[in-house]
Amino acid sequence: MISKIFHFLLRFEHWVNHCIVNSNYLPTDFVKIYGSGRSLLGFYIYSSRFHLFCTSPNHIIATALFEGNVFIDVGAASGEMLNIARGAIGNSGQIFGFEPRTEAFDFLKHMFKRYGFSNIRLFDSLMGDKDEVIDFFVDSEHPESSSVFREWRSGVTHKIECRSQQMISLDSWTEKIKPIRVDLLKIDVEGAEPQVIAGAISLIRKTQPAILLEIRAINTEETTVKIFSFDLIHTMLTDLGYTNFYALRKPGLALIDKFNQPKPSDHDMFVVNINNELHRKILKKMIFAEGPPSYKTILH
Repeated sequence: MISKIFHFLLRFEHWVNHCIVNSNYLPTDFVKIYGSGRSLLGFYIYSSRFHLFCTSPNHIIATALFEGNVFIDVGAASGEMLNIARGAIGNSGQIFGFEPRTEAFDFLKHMFKRYGFSNIRLFDSLMGDKDEVIDFFVDSEHPESSSVFREWRSGVTHKIECRSQQMISLDSWTEKIKPIRVDLLKIDVEGAEPQVIAGAISLIRKTQPAILLEIRAINTEETTVKIFSFDLIHTMLTDLGYTNFYALRKPGLALIDKFNQPKPSDHDMFVVNINNELHRKILKKMIFAEGPPSYKTILH
């Protein structure tokens, strides 16, 4: 019963955050009141390690981060995962969030400033593989699906706003900010995940973070074009030393590779290098779905 109540509060908080940042679902007055005085109970639940579903990106972040770790969130959106990461790393860790949409960025900046989280740093840059100004397409009805690709979803008939946005690479950003290390890198940029990885080659090779990224662009009916394939991501990260790729499924992580391709229903992927001591420590805390027998050998 208690777990159901916590789950309800968690989902409600997530929904309200989503509505505030992404659309006009809620009355303006309510948004102003809630945005200036968020529920402390809901915020505490968000910032804790209490997550019920082992296949959700939220659970991966809560499980994969430890006290004092460094987390980078490319595509922070409503800030849900920043909150979860903050609960996992505490005051001694560092969090860097990137959100190019002005509306979402301003909300996040206000929220974290209000709660005095000094170890969360926000940037409004569009991340990719270049350092230049490019077109960024903001979906008026589904802002969370805004992308560097014009037609990200099929059947789009509503307004798509084209904004000129500064794109930078993580490698360029790293030269300026110089984070001490990166333990977990999350990428959710609506089809431009390969570009972000291509712009972070030096950072990834040097720090070897565990990587959580969206893969829903693969062979789904939601998109008008096939933005990238799993094989491309697999090749890029294998060349950087990563060994194991997992789809987030129920009841747990499912090993995938070029011969065991992701399913159309797979939305997220977790990538590690089992030769990395921290990655092995993370995997020992995970729950695995049925898959190739070799998935059990990673823990020995």
